[in-house]
Amino acid sequence: MSSRSWRRWRGLPALVVGLVGLLPAVAGATTLSAAPASFGSVFAGAQAGDTVVLAPGAYGTFYGAQKAGMVTVRAAAGATASMKVWFRPASNITLDGVTITDLEIGDAATKNIVVRDSSFDRAQAVVRTGELVNANVVFDHDSFTNFDKCSDCYEGRVELPEKTGQSSGVTIENSLFAGGNSDGIQNGGNGVRIVGNEFAGIHQVDGASGVHADSIQLYGSANTVVRGNYFHDVATGIMAADGADHELIEDNVFAVSGSPFAVDLESDNGSVFRHNTLLDHGSCDYGQRCGTLYVGNKSGDPASRGTVVSDNILTSICVCEGATGGFAQEDYNLFTNGSGSGAHDLRGTPALLGGALPGTLAGFALAPGSLGKNNASDGTDRGATTFGAALPPTPTRAAARAGLVAAYGFDERSGSRAADASGNGHTGRIHGARRVRGHSGRGLWFDGARDFVSVRDAHSLHLRRRMTLEAWVLPAAGGPRWQPVLAKRRGPGASFALFASDRLGRPTALPRGARAPVRSGRRLHTRWTHLAVSFNGRWLRLYVDGRRVAQRRRSALLPASTGLLTIGAGLGHHFKGRIDDVRIYSRALAAGSIRHDMTSPV
Repeated sequence: MSSRSWRRWRGLPALVVGLVGLLPAVAGATTLSAAPASFGSVFAGAQAGDTVVLAPGAYGTFYGAQKAGMVTVRAAAGATASMKVWFRPASNITLDGVTITDLEIGDAATKNIVVRDSSFDRAQAVVRTGELVNANVVFDHDSFTNFDKCSDCYEGRVELPEKTGQSSGVTIENSLFAGGNSDGIQNGGNGVRIVGNEFAGIHQVDGASGVHADSIQLYGSANTVVRGNYFHDVATGIMAADGADHELIEDNVFAVSGSPFAVDLESDNGSVFRHNTLLDHGSCDYGQRCGTLYVGNKSGDPASRGTVVSDNILTSICVCEGATGGFAQEDYNLFTNGSGSGAHDLRGTPALLGGALPGTLAGFALAPGSLGKNNASDGTDRGATTFGAALPPTPTRAAARAGLVAAYGFDERSGSRAADASGNGHTGRIHGARRVRGHSGRGLWFDGARDFVSVRDAHSLHLRRRMTLEAWVLPAAGGPRWQPVLAKRRGPGASFALFASDRLGRPTALPRGARAPVRSGRRLHTRWTHLAVSFNGRWLRLYVDGRRVAQRRRSALLPASTGLLTIGAGLGHHFKGRIDDVRIYSRALAAGSIRHDMTSPV
């Protein structure tokens, strides 16, 4: 997995490209500059084809306008331009690379809205699909991260709450949904397209009676297209417990690690579920195997009817509650632990290119000679297939940094300052450590006795519910035991910490003496090694060179801390050797995202 594991599997849908292509071309298009104080007048004067480039700053609420042709509002390179968006109505506007603090789109007059390369961090987007008809509203290469449902919020970080008898014309594509305690997308619209997105690290962390935390919830929707998406390290893939209506779900990969039911289709009416891979990777919740398709109905709801289930790789189909009125088709599926009624169904274990638990999207392709290879109903492989032609990674500016709290490359030539490459201003101060050749560019050498880097406390460093810590380390031979890479001080202990070695030389995360540390079973060698630890509110996971080597369930929040963040020291111990490319995230990265960071210097 690279670029946060998500990729353009098919590029822009032809329909969207065609609609955008119908907008009038404008000669003499102009690039206009704006700052918060001048933005209103500059945008008002912008003509079709113009681009308004935003300087850094907070832009308040942007109401848009009904422009005659497309006007682009773009953040300047490297600038953070934030705004609340309220388009009711608005037409022919592209938002590019902005930070959106809240968004609502509605009104029957709204048409041709594109939001691309933009960041929704702890922010919600509400699209009034009950008011839109063929509106051509497109979200492309955006990041929707860390949103926790509030008491008066909808449950989805993208909420599509209503439908009409016609397609709303809304597309959500090539985007990242990560972290947070909420649904990724809650869809009640008609004809919504959800294509080529990544859903990662979405788990309910407030108990059984808390909010939903499904990657996608279909709630009153119809004719949804869910195609080419990648679901991993999530509690649930698709939840449609209250009914589904002629939905098309195809070519998706579900590596779900919470519920055993990767997809839940209850009281379904005529949906098509084909060419999906539901990974069977051991035990999920309730001690049941992961990767099951759940069908049936709740008590009092109608039975499912007319569903097509074909060409999938999955653990089993469970009519766990209620009944079905019979599948329209159930055939050409490959079951790893169950059986079907189709004449061409198979049972067995497929051979995936990435092994039993792939860490990249491409790893879910069937290996040559695998069971299910080239014998689907259309002559292709069973399971998802579109990732085989994936383009090279194309990260957005927003998604590449989604949830990045602090980052240190230590590439300054001199001085005691360690710049924070995340842009969040968490500048470090170097105490004694000297600049040497690092893993990439420069790094820091720590003497194992006195040297460290300190970073002042800040609210964004209070990582209690989810986090990822990363660093390249080169321990010196004969170094001390308990070698801390980084730690967030909390009195005599720490809120969180990553160690290159415990008393036996094994990489370890969480403070020394913690009840539930997670540690590797092997010692580090004296070579450059990438260490990472992630916490998603449920699982603490330790990675060495991008490979998960240990995990431990932990449901409690990490302890609060207002102490210093330290690199190369912590809990009375010091690191001896070299450290480079330190990153801290406020979300839990999966293995593929960590491996992407390994190849991307700070």
